[in-house]
Amino acid sequence: MKRVLLISLIGIMILAGCGKPAEVSEKTVSVPYHPVEMDAEEIDENAANTASTVSGDILETITKIENDSTEETSIEDTEQIVEITQPDIAFDEDVLKYDYYYESLPEKDKEYYEILYNAFLNIETEAILPADVDGKTISYVINSLLYAHPEFAYIDGDSIEFWKYKLDGEVKNTCIKISYPEGYTVDELKEMRENICSLEKTAVVQNVLSSDDYTKALSIYDYICNNLTYDLSTADMDFRNIYYAVTTNHAVCDGYAGMMVYMLHSVDIPAFYVYGMGITPSGEESHAWVCAKLDGEWYFFDPTWGDKTEEDNGYSYIDYSYFAATTEDIDTTHVADANIIVDVPWCTSVEDNYFYRSGLVVSNDDDIENLLNTSNIPGIILFKCTSEEMCPTLEDKMGEDDCVIYNTLNEKLMRSYTCGYSFNYATETVMIAVE
Repeated sequence: MKRVLLISLIGIMILAGCGKPAEVSEKTVSVPYHPVEMDAEEIDENAANTASTVSGDILETITKIENDSTEETSIEDTEQIVEITQPDIAFDEDVLKYDYYYESLPEKDKEYYEILYNAFLNIETEAILPADVDGKTISYVINSLLYAHPEFAYIDGDSIEFWKYKLDGEVKNTCIKISYPEGYTVDELKEMRENICSLEKTAVVQNVLSSDDYTKALSIYDYICNNLTYDLSTADMDFRNIYYAVTTNHAVCDGYAGMMVYMLHSVDIPAFYVYGMGITPSGEESHAWVCAKLDGEWYFFDPTWGDKTEEDNGYSYIDYSYFAATTEDIDTTHVADANIIVDVPWCTSVEDNYFYRSGLVVSNDDDIENLLNTSNIPGIILFKCTSEEMCPTLEDKMGEDDCVIYNTLNEKLMRSYTCGYSFNYATETVMIAVE
């Protein structure tokens, strides 16, 4: 009888800054296999540990073979063959109730997702999948899982391996080796996850559990923008960025987006992480943002770009240009990666857009005049224009005699004042800071 071990390696890369989808490279070689030595009566009681026992043998073997080795070894002692199977799992489906990635998977892949979810949750070093799963599916499922569940910040996605066991030319199962950061105990890793999960117990989450979707999302968005500080030094550390967002209040876009996704799930709002490119006047860079479903409609959120801004005059404000934004609002500044692992919804509703819900939408000079006259000044005034021509026209007129903004402020204040402003042509939103 011939027993051959077929080894496949997959590189799953999740960048610390903005979780880039896996760039999978696969290598397949046939290698000699030396079975584990055990007595016949020990086979049953050691079956559960066989995968981890064999894995060290496998990895040692890989280091010894040449790249062109295809030798197969005959194994006559059939009594030492132990088939590795995944134990039955009592899976809690409630944890995936608002998991868009999970719901987007084919039914068969959901089984793999559940197995890996439990392995990540219990900090296991290996998981067993069916024989017919391929490398592309494994990388797809792992990426889906890590994007949807930022609480697994300790998963080392740089080198996840899998190998397949063959018996008489038939693949019996697929074994996944899961890596974790070196130097940390299981208890320390669990404590890390508990730190992230503690977001569920924050006052901002507990206070809005019975609120409507808009209030929940706005409270969470405000909390993140008020409490996090953008810090590139957190981008290349041991764990995914949400861990540093929670423990230090410093993060990059991955931490901002991951925290919002986790907190939205905590208040029963479907949400998922989007990776791609952020486009600014200074160029393009890797970026992450959020897509969430409020009151049955999908919207985009970017808490990184909404982060609180301090003006020179001492006023500060959160930018709501990217709160419940439509596809049209962001399509020139946020480009989802072409290989993103779910279909990003086309978002058209403005029902829960911040400016529409707050009555801060203007379509002409009269609307602007009425808005300014009813606003608290000095302070920050935010509004959204209904046409793409309004923002550039208003900016061109700033300081001119026929500028509705200056004329209204002059009549309202009847004194000297300073006025700062910014115009976002992409989202057609305006910020006026008056002192």
